[in-house]
Amino acid sequence: MVKTTKKAALMAEEYILSNKYLAISFSSFGACVRKICYKKGNDTLKNIAFTLPRAELYPDNPLYAGATLAPSCGRIEKGLLSINQARYQLTKNEQGKHHLHGGRQNLSFAFWELTDQTKNTLTFLAHLSDRIDGYPGNRTFQVTYHLQDTCLQIRQQASSDMDTCINMSNHTYFNLNAFALSGLDQYLMIQADQVIYNNTEHIPQEARATADTEFDFRSYTHIGRRIEQYPESPQFQAARGLNHYFLLSKNGADSFACALLSADQKTSLRLTTDAPALVLYSGGFMDTSLHYERADGSLYPACPGCAIAIEPSYAPFQDTCPYAAKTFDRFIQWEFVF
Repeated sequence: MVKTTKKAALMAEEYILSNKYLAISFSSFGACVRKICYKKGNDTLKNIAFTLPRAELYPDNPLYAGATLAPSCGRIEKGLLSINQARYQLTKNEQGKHHLHGGRQNLSFAFWELTDQTKNTLTFLAHLSDRIDGYPGNRTFQVTYHLQDTCLQIRQQASSDMDTCINMSNHTYFNLNAFALSGLDQYLMIQADQVIYNNTEHIPQEARATADTEFDFRSYTHIGRRIEQYPESPQFQAARGLNHYFLLSKNGADSFACALLSADQKTSLRLTTDAPALVLYSGGFMDTSLHYERADGSLYPACPGCAIAIEPSYAPFQDTCPYAAKTFDRFIQWEFVF
């Protein structure tokens, strides 16, 4: 694993997959999605993904913007993990209390090797040794990006020589308004009948029904107005909006799990995945000292809610990992309509 330094990030290679609909740029640092640009008619090129302006900023990227999350995504309370009755202490990289997004040496902040490249496909590979950040097993991780028409397909796979906890995801932030308006000025639909409530430290606690609550996004709902509608919600207050697991009632290749719609309802994203859950993060804690880059290279200051992250995932667990295995395979598809 490559040490995370600004110099290392400057050495990262950038790759582009493009067709007549989309131009998507990727970095070998974090196997991340940097830009998602589209052009419609005579319009100027528009970027709908939160993009840090310079490569050397990515090692200090508190947002995990665009990054592949590996070996795992989300929080594990107190870093305590049980697999097959064996207990493991994971690193506590969130305020010294909890384990977040795979620990201090996670692969969001490491070089990935490009192992295959075609006109429409990129494949990246990375490795983690046994007990890095406390996880058992010597592990190999692979991410394949495939661009087809207006769809980007993501295949995340891993293997280990021991049963271990693997829960890969992607942490791209979307603003279908091309950042001309807030990310909260989008419409959201999630095919979920249940949501996981968190404690005040954002640790998942219990599943509750979404129907007729602040978490009912089963039809297109304006994100910002929904948050404003429930100013007294303890869940919204603690998360400064949304930072919650939704348990999907529809997933798999035949049905989209989540959809996002621009304010003018002319640009949309449909997310399809075989993951049983997803995290919706409305960006309430985005660092205002950061800047993001538009398609023309101009820079703008970040602000809370300027873009929305959607992270397919397993459902959260407490202590014992219910999906521990030697292999992992996840499918994610982003289908755009402009």
